[in-house]
Amino acid sequence: MPTTGIRFMSVTIMAASAAVLLMACENAPPAPSRMTVADSARVRIVTYDGTPEPTMRFSLAEEPSMRHGDGDYLFQMVSQGALDTEGRAVVSDMRNQELVRIAADGSFDTLLARGGRGPGEVAQVISVDVRADGSVLVGDRANGKLMVFEDDAPPQSVSTATQPQVSRWMRVAGVDETGAPLLVTSAYTPDFEEPWLQGHMARLDMSTVSADTVARYDMAARRPSGGSMNPFGHFGRVTVSGHSFVSGRSDVPELVWRRPDGTVHQILRWEPEPIYPTEADWDEFVTNLWDDMRRANPGASSADIERIIAQQLERFELRTDEPYPLFADVRGDDEDRVWVGVFDHRTMRGVPAYDVIAPDGTWLGRVDLPAGFHVLDVRDGRVLGVLRDEMEVESVATYELRTEELGG
Repeated sequence: MPTTGIRFMSVTIMAASAAVLLMACENAPPAPSRMTVADSARVRIVTYDGTPEPTMRFSLAEEPSMRHGDGDYLFQMVSQGALDTEGRAVVSDMRNQELVRIAADGSFDTLLARGGRGPGEVAQVISVDVRADGSVLVGDRANGKLMVFEDDAPPQSVSTATQPQVSRWMRVAGVDETGAPLLVTSAYTPDFEEPWLQGHMARLDMSTVSADTVARYDMAARRPSGGSMNPFGHFGRVTVSGHSFVSGRSDVPELVWRRPDGTVHQILRWEPEPIYPTEADWDEFVTNLWDDMRRANPGASSADIERIIAQQLERFELRTDEPYPLFADVRGDDEDRVWVGVFDHRTMRGVPAYDVIAPDGTWLGRVDLPAGFHVLDVRDGRVLGVLRDEMEVESVATYELRTEELGG
């Protein structure tokens, strides 16, 4: 097998895999790193001279404190979700095109919105966020609107379809201190010529339905129009944590914090050991790909699955001289921390663990996730997510998050 050419799979691996590769090598532990803090033009710069050492121990409870997936409501494809101030889960079922609320004890609570094109209906929810007052912001791309759910009152909505500066392609990533939505670019066309396509960060004025673009970030690397593509190509990610935008690029070990007005106030840098794909990694991934395809298509024959996989593999070429992405999933929690997903080359879905970073840039520690669990939100010491069993049946679950200071 050539060192720079291994045929690979569909681009969906890039969207579903997530990563922070912060380990030196498999046979030797990384040397302890030193953290330094400097101030430059009122920007706090936190630098690790190697692989950051954890300062806390994180874990999830063995069993979920809340779980719902049968009875009054059967989930089909949960895509977005958030915990509200009462511990209830508000989640979007993309396949059913519905928005539902699950009580804190796991019982079905309310069908907030049915699928459709009407004023109180949803078609393609791309973001769910809870403000400090408990109101829920829901972005609906297909209907081109932003909905606000508050208590048991009818939802309010503002149109984004006719507002070019807002755009139906922007999603709510969080809010600022006043509760104003902070928006980020959520989709892009692959047809661009620049080395990197620029994504946008914006603050939305709900009263005028106008958004001020406050900053840009590298969102997607250009892919060649012809020939093979690297399935582990790099990309940019942005989230909101502590009323700040936090962005990074998967090939650069750096995260940048920006205030709602776009000014940079903190930068975190570290020096990870690059991890390169190997033939063994490839073989393991292909094995898991077959398993995933069989689970997703239980009625398909082996010949049909082999044909589908062969078609996907011919489109891509793994470049073993290019390291894996450093991260893909970046999200904030209600304690202003940043959660960065750990990469796993073997699977297309889910993230096996997250590294948690404090608001001041201190690397705290790692949270290992249960098998089949996909995180949607972290709030009040609870982690909300989608739990898939061996038969691909989905349920919404919440796990208690446990933290412990490390001695020394």
